[in-house]
Amino acid sequence: MMKSTRSVNKDTNEINKMNSCKDVKGAAASRNILQHRLIGTKKSEWVKNLHGSLAIIVVGTLGALASYLAGYFWRNEAAKPLDSYERILSTVYPHDSAFRTEQNSTVSGPSLAGCSISTLFADEPVHGMHLGCIQHTPTGLYATMFMDGQNHTRREVIASMNDFQGLRTLLGDRLGLAPVGRRNGEGPRDKETPNTQKPWSMFSPQGIAIDSLLDLQEGANDVLLYEGGRFIWPGVREGYVTQVTALDRLGSVKMQTLSMSPLVFSVENFLLPEECTYIRDVAEPHMRQSGVKLMDHDKGKAATDWRTSSTHFLASKHHARIQSVDRRVAGLTRQPVSHQEDVQVLRYESTQRYDAHHDFFDRRLYARDPDTLKLIDNGKRNRMATVLWYLSDVLQGGETIFPLHNGGEISYDSRHCERMKGALRCPPKEGSVIIFYSLLPNGDLDDRSLHGSCAVKHGVKWAANKWIWSDEIAPILGRA
Repeated sequence: MMKSTRSVNKDTNEINKMNSCKDVKGAAASRNILQHRLIGTKKSEWVKNLHGSLAIIVVGTLGALASYLAGYFWRNEAAKPLDSYERILSTVYPHDSAFRTEQNSTVSGPSLAGCSISTLFADEPVHGMHLGCIQHTPTGLYATMFMDGQNHTRREVIASMNDFQGLRTLLGDRLGLAPVGRRNGEGPRDKETPNTQKPWSMFSPQGIAIDSLLDLQEGANDVLLYEGGRFIWPGVREGYVTQVTALDRLGSVKMQTLSMSPLVFSVENFLLPEECTYIRDVAEPHMRQSGVKLMDHDKGKAATDWRTSSTHFLASKHHARIQSVDRRVAGLTRQPVSHQEDVQVLRYESTQRYDAHHDFFDRRLYARDPDTLKLIDNGKRNRMATVLWYLSDVLQGGETIFPLHNGGEISYDSRHCERMKGALRCPPKEGSVIIFYSLLPNGDLDDRSLHGSCAVKHGVKWAANKWIWSDEIAPILGRA
């Protein structure tokens, strides 16, 4: 062990005393021993100081190097297309089971502070809909995206603060999105597959389009990205309730998810009692046998083979009350009034029904119908959603049925709905509406939107269809 300064001074005094001793030979020997001891002590002190200095130099150098590398990374990697960025992120945000268990909680991380997008994480993948959080940070626009609405499929992008188009480009590359068409890596789209896809778009959770920097608030922004380019309410899970705001005369309503596949919602008290009465009274004198748009292979058959109700189209331009409901529907679907057809009023009396069908037009099934092909622009536009108005209660029967709900079997005959196992049944309730989508978030037709009207057993069912198109349709139908 090294000696203290006090011990060194003591040894020095002993050497001085020995120099005055008469026994020169013995004193010399003792002096040599003590001098070696003193030199060793001073050498140890010098080595100790040297080690301390070296340690300070090494730590300082490593700290400076780490700071430089960190600065270099953020200056250079943030500007790249992030081809190797995910490998780095995987060490920070590992895709493990612990991360996936955060599905139903608010995820809080360095890139999600201030965002609540995690509340919209879906229980099952929603193909073509991606959730995200975009923040203004000192390094630029920072986007954290979750593919197909799943919290364990995370992608991150950094773009220049004032470059929204650059952010779109990076997001497209990062998420593998083609300008129009399927996601990169999925292979080319079958040319025969109908798809109404527009360039992909972003929206707020309330359906407000995000097209520029002006649409982004300072701080954090929850966003929904749709490959099909059109806003569709996120269902999240069965039973989930969405607050829909800014509706004509109502202000806001609660919309409940009834099914994720097909995507079906319900809203109670959407129509006022006097509105239901008015529509029934105005339409009743004009009700006629309902028709159907026959597919190529059904030409020549009677409409009553599928549909036995009566119907009448009410032109909104002649009825101020219906115009008010049209504006309310536009607010509910977040699609303009110009995307709506005139409302089709329906009456089902005892035993009457409408067998299962789709509301969209598959161009492959109307190849010999030039009028329908023109209407859908050869598949580039189509009916994207239906808002079904219930104008009366029904004593028994008359449910709207979705046979393919939760993997149910295909069944078209609505005379025996009770035999359809697993099907979703929506009983009529005056003033309520259901909303179901005919298009998927990626723009494809949703075959699972197959639906029908079960036979009325007791009473009369009054209802009305309000069809919403993927693009402007009113001028084409002469409504403008």
